[in-house]
Amino acid sequence: MSKDELDARGIENLPTSLEAALERFATGEIGKQTFGEHAFNEYVALKQAECDDYRLAVTDWEVAAYQSKF
Repeated sequence: MSKDELDARGIENLPTSLEAALERFATGEIGKQTFGEHAFNEYVALKQAECDDYRLAVTDWEVAAYQSKF
C-alpha cells in the first residue's frame, strides 16, 4: 500500500529498531495492563539496559572493517 492508503486506513508502520519498539512499548498502556505496573517498569528498565549494552558493543565486523582504516 502507498503511504496515502496506509494513512487513509489508519495503519501505522511497526518500529524499525529495538530502541524505537521499546519506546513505543514504554509509552503505551497494554504492557502496564498485562504485567501490572511494577513488573512493567522492571521489564522496561531491563530492556533499556539491554539496548544500551547492544548499542555500546563493538562487533568483530566493526573491528575488521575499521581497523584497517586507522
